[in-house]
This record gives sequence, C-alpha cells and structure tokens, in this order.
Amino acid sequence: MLRVTARLRERGLDVGLWLLGPFQDEEIERTARAFVEREGIAEHVRLFGYVDYDELFSSLAAADVGLLLVDEDRFLRNVPTKFFESLYCELPVLSTEVTSLEPYAADAYCVRVPEADLERAAEELAALLAEPETRVRMGEAGREAVVSEYSWEIEGDRLLAAYERLTGDRATRPTRSEHE
Repeated sequence: MLRVTARLRERGLDVGLWLLGPFQDEEIERTARAFVEREGIAEHVRLFGYVDYDELFSSLAAADVGLLLVDEDRFLRNVPTKFFESLYCELPVLSTEVTSLEPYAADAYCVRVPEADLERAAEELAALLAEPETRVRMGEAGREAVVSEYSWEIEGDRLLAAYERLTGDRATRPTRSEHE
C-alpha cells in the first residue's frame, strides 16, 4: 500500500494513505516507517496504530477507497474483517486477489489485482479516485451486500441452519446394524 501511494504521488496525484490498526510486528513497522521517510511521503501517510472499534467507522467514512493490498499467503483461508468494514462504510474496495475473498469480492464493489502487480494496483486506484460516481455506485452496492448477505443476522441464520442440518442428519441417519 505504501508503494502504491508513493507511485501515485510520483505521478502527481494528491493521495494519502491512512493505515488503521497495529503492525503485525515491530520489524514490519520499522521497515514501513523507513520506507515512508525514504520515499518522502511521510506527510501523506498516517499510521494510526490501534483504533478503538467505535472510532474505526468515522475514520473509514472519511476515506474514498478501502485499500486492502495484503499478503496472499497470509490470507489463504481467513477473510480480513477490514474488507467488510470498508463495504459497510460504503467504500469501494481495491484488494489483492486472495482466495479467501473470492466468494465475497464481487465486481460490483471490489476491484482485485494480483499481489505482485503494483503498477496495476496504482492504475486501478487512480481510476477509482478519478471517478467519484463510480465510487458512490460501488460503495452503495458494497453496503447493500454487507447488510443483505454478510451481516451477523444473515450469517447467524445460516450457521444455525447448518447446525440443524448436521444434527438433524445424524438423528435420522440409519445405524450400521439397520443396514445389515
């Protein structure tokens, strides 16, 4: 995300990056801070660190795009919560092509790019920033998906139905002796 921000600044685009949440470890944070200084983008990058959940949404609401460029290996199976938080705040999402997001990252509200293709990520982000109407349309579609498909109320009903199927199947499944 820092590299994409630096590339867009080099192109003359007035972009900034807000990183909400702590770094995975101190070494990654040191590397990120050194990069920010070396690239001369310190005044355009804000490292928030830990953000209270209540404050998270007001920060996201001030953004234009939810940027979710992540390590593909780290997110093979787990879905980043920030994806749904961004959608909830009506932000279109620019995301790494991650297997875990495939069921959720519809084109209506998400643009996906290969992890190693920073140039494409920069181009896609620049395109989103240049099209406010597209961002609004994508943001509305993302919010609708979260509310109608991925909210706890909907997912909770699905989880309970799965439990009922599992326990119901076991209760009606014939035992081995009944087959003999």
